Amino acid sequence: MTEPKTPIDPTLLQRVFDRTTISGAGALSGTREIVPRKRITFPVSGEDCAPGMFVDATGAPLEFEITLAALSAAQEIKATRGVLDPTEAVQLMARSSIEKLNGAPVVGEQVEFLWEALGPGGRQLVIVMYQEVGSLSPANLGKARSNFVLG
Repeated sequence: MTEPKTPIDPTLLQRVFDRTTISGAGALSGTREIVPRKRITFPVSGEDCAPGMFVDATGAPLEFEITLAALSAAQEIKATRGVLDPTEAVQLMARSSIEKLNGAPVVGEQVEFLWEALGPGGRQLVIVMYQEVGSLSPANLGKARSNFVLG
């Protein structure tokens, strides 16, 4: 049994635009994102990171949380400007999505330091988790591929 198709609404973009954009004095406040971004927070074990980086005073690995935020279109372009290797593009986008560690913002030089301190295992985890926040779902990709209209 197939799902009923959603009726096509030619006013959809205009309605979303009108609902989410602000004009007048409120537009200058800068207190919120105009287009909200998905965010995920996940645990990381210091055991998977570069040796000696995320450990307590006895050398035991610490657990911490990283928060990633989906990149805006402008951030995607900035992160991948001049990149020719697709593997490098994925890594740069994942690194650029790092927003917080244990709830504290990761900013400036901390981003590059954290990326190195994560080591290969921690970086791999961030890249995999970036797919959760920065990619479409396989189900929705399949739906689009099986329902496109040519012409």
